[in-house]
Amino acid sequence: MAIAAESFAGRFLAAVSRRGPAFRPPQPARPRGKTPPRAFIRRLNAIAASGARLRMCAKRLRAELVELPAEKRIKTRDALHELAYGITRFQVVIQRLILHADVVVEFDAMANSPGFVQTNRVLGEDVRAHWDELREQVCGRFTELGASGVEAGLLALFSEVGDEVRMGLAMFRRERYVRLVGFSEAQSRLSAIHEVMDSVQRFIESAADDFSGADLTRVDPGTAYLAWLQWDEATRWRPDWEDRIRRMSVERAPGQYVIQPMDVEDRSGLLADA
Repeated sequence: MAIAAESFAGRFLAAVSRRGPAFRPPQPARPRGKTPPRAFIRRLNAIAASGARLRMCAKRLRAELVELPAEKRIKTRDALHELAYGITRFQVVIQRLILHADVVVEFDAMANSPGFVQTNRVLGEDVRAHWDELREQVCGRFTELGASGVEAGLLALFSEVGDEVRMGLAMFRRERYVRLVGFSEAQSRLSAIHEVMDSVQRFIESAADDFSGADLTRVDPGTAYLAWLQWDEATRWRPDWEDRIRRMSVERAPGQYVIQPMDVEDRSGLLADA
């Protein structure tokens, strides 16, 4: 009885003095593994800084596209469309890598399994191959079309993306980081790449197709690639082409038009003078 009373009294005094477990403030979760918390915080800061660099490169590229004169931009439409398609393929592999990281975060015991290691290798080879293709699509091509600033912006962006891809793939080989507080460094880096490249793809497609309000009076529509080009009432065409451009287009919204693709027979009729 004395022991029970003493135990009860001790628990009571501990509770009253707020030293008991029930009254201790919750402790922040510490990462498992040998990485100290300060090193982990430094890594989070490094990830944030790398994401900021990616967004800055994308911002500079967008500025180059906006400043590109319409008569030069219309010449790059083919190259921009091919680049947008290449980015789509690259994004598919990045998304697969992100999902791959999700599995490891949920089931970290799989990190050393043969299947996981093999998937790492295959996805790593795929993403590097697609990254090389993007660079090949850009190198020299935009400079030849009079858009050297756009080419420089693309190469700077792809350089940052390549660094982040390498860092993300390296994290898959250091599984202790993949499990830190349910947060994957690889997952975070790859997600930042996916987000930035998604925005880049959208404004590349817009630069290739949207010529609303553009001055195209110095462009010869007879030699330009016009299929799916978007224009509006503020877009200026050569006077001898205004009626033909309107006949080639469909109105998708009040005052907004899209030039339709045509075969040879269609062109012979629509491009003829009225």
